[in-house]
Amino acid sequence: MADLNPFKSNQTSTKKPVTRVPDSFVEALKDLGKSTATPTPDAFAWQRQQLEQERRLRLAEQQAFARHRRQEFLVFSQHEQQRQQEIKALQEQLQLLIEETQGLSQEIDLAVKQQIVNPGVYHLNFFERLRQIIKLMRQKIHDSQTWLSVFNGRSQQQGYWGQVSNSGTKFMLSQERYMVTQTG
Repeated sequence: MADLNPFKSNQTSTKKPVTRVPDSFVEALKDLGKSTATPTPDAFAWQRQQLEQERRLRLAEQQAFARHRRQEFLVFSQHEQQRQQEIKALQEQLQLLIEETQGLSQEIDLAVKQQIVNPGVYHLNFFERLRQIIKLMRQKIHDSQTWLSVFNGRSQQQGYWGQVSNSGTKFMLSQERYMVTQTG
């Protein structure tokens, strides 16, 4: 039967490959090196390609991180500027209120000193409400004054870290302070 394999040649070769016997040991060693493997110029091309791909990926991640960082900084600085503007607006409003209350005290003084021609229920209610408003304002002003004095006192206190910044390690490493800070 005929072999129908298309990959085999129909002719069978009876020739043996010619083997050349080298003349010296050096030539045999040289021939041995040639026959094992021939290096290709792009033997490590896949590694270079993968390293380049990783480098591009790292660069893209760094750029995305930097872009995100810039956006966070912009948002933070916008919030900070907005806060500063609000504080300035409140300070201006407080200044106007101070000026208006000085005028209010003059108006109240004028209303109290005026001579009433026909005293009636209207005048009684007016002065009673005026007294209640002044009493309430005095109480709120007293509360605010107490709060402001505490706030101003706290801002002037140095505390532990204020002393450290003034005296340095002499204060921080003093034996007495060391024992106090160890107990909590």
